[in-house]
Amino acid sequence: MNLREIYPIKNFCGAVLIRKGFNYKFVCSYGEGLSELIRVENDKCPYTQLWLFSSQGYGELPDEAKDKDTNKIVPFLEAAANFWRNGGGLFLFCDNHPYNFEANYLLANHFIFTHGGRSGVSAVRLGGIYDGLNQIQVAPTETALQGHFNPILKLDAPGPAKQRSTLRPGLIKFSEGNTISYAVDDKDQPLTTAEQLWPFTPFAWTSENVDPPRPFILFFDPKIPQESEAQYCSETCEGAKTSPGPIVLHGGFTSAFSEFGQDEKGMGRLVVSISCWLTRFEERVYASKIKGAPLLTTSPALSKEYKVPTFTGWRSHYRPRHSILALDSSG
Repeated sequence: MNLREIYPIKNFCGAVLIRKGFNYKFVCSYGEGLSELIRVENDKCPYTQLWLFSSQGYGELPDEAKDKDTNKIVPFLEAAANFWRNGGGLFLFCDNHPYNFEANYLLANHFIFTHGGRSGVSAVRLGGIYDGLNQIQVAPTETALQGHFNPILKLDAPGPAKQRSTLRPGLIKFSEGNTISYAVDDKDQPLTTAEQLWPFTPFAWTSENVDPPRPFILFFDPKIPQESEAQYCSETCEGAKTSPGPIVLHGGFTSAFSEFGQDEKGMGRLVVSISCWLTRFEERVYASKIKGAPLLTTSPALSKEYKVPTFTGWRSHYRPRHSILALDSSG
């Protein structure tokens, strides 16, 4: 991500987030991201969610990066996974392939999900390319439909709170984005059924004329075990047993900058709604009221010490376009 892309994030998305009561820190390297995730203020991590914009995976950083050590992707992704296991929310942005490296690496190598009586690694990755540029409308029913998003307004609460909003409060339509990715497996085959998408739930489907429709925004909202309910209360969170937080996968990261400014009532509203959803604010408010305690606005601190080994998993720049057969019969 370069300065041309950073500027609109700060001036559109960032400005709206601040008006909604969020503080945020924008960084451009794995080392800076790691430093922020392991930062401790008053024995807590000051962040409740992480937004991750995926790169091409070539081991390059933007000029704006302050820490140029690309090997720090190893401890950064490890810390991101631990942050999630501690209850932090993850907003994993991708775009058309190959802008999907970090999110897919986390999904393949760092996340073990438990949901619906199953445990294991999800088959879901984000990949492919679709030009998009259409409006995604609210669907008439919960059935998957090209160019639409799920209409339901309430979800089952993951914990003791009485309610849980969806990703769409007040949303009627939003810009699809440009050159977006969608749910695929590790062989880039589209995933569309509930079984294939486990443990994720599709929220929005591309407008591409294919059957079945292809989801490009998905979410996972794991249940909070009873022994972990204390982690969302400022009075009881100290030493509480933690459990994983929510995740949103988004196949079009330009939504956070170019489309945000052009479609603040649509895509802008969706991105901000997802930000609120990732905090699990209903659980925090419920715990605050029950205990008569201040609202918790932090996450458990990451106490592990992270090492920086050499990372060998980068993608290769080299992609042959033509094949040549050479036969030497000169004798």
